[in-house]
Amino acid sequence: MLEQWDIPLDELPLVVLDTEATGLYPGLGHRLTEVAAVRYEKWRPVAKVSHMVYPERPIGAQASRVSGLTDDDVRDKPLFADVAPELLEILEGAVMVAHNAPFDANLLSLELFLSHYLHGRVSLLPTPPQAGHPLPSNPWLCTLLLARQYFT
Repeated sequence: MLEQWDIPLDELPLVVLDTEATGLYPGLGHRLTEVAAVRYEKWRPVAKVSHMVYPERPIGAQASRVSGLTDDDVRDKPLFADVAPELLEILEGAVMVAHNAPFDANLLSLELFLSHYLHGRVSLLPTPPQAGHPLPSNPWLCTLLLARQYFT
């Protein structure tokens, strides 16, 4: 695998990503309802993806208040498995940037596992190459953690 930290920062591909979900706990079965990602190379946007997806379960009231999405909004949307190939292409080899990155990473790992793109243990931690798609080994930058560290 490419040693990404040996690359000058202006040459490092970044993907700024946001997700919405049916609730706060992927480990309890909460599912993705929306994903958006923009890939930057040399500080310029080169690709983007934005999809609402059908989560195969109701959206919780609290999650609906946060995201503004309702069950009616996602009822006729594609499954995550249908949009995963386009998303994975954008994520390939990039540093992931997200606000509350552990949540987004675990939610994406769960969806990839359920869609058979990721095999084995679902985790934010790097997985061995034989475990399936390499998303969990992408480095993540959490802007929530940075904000708490530098602005509180």
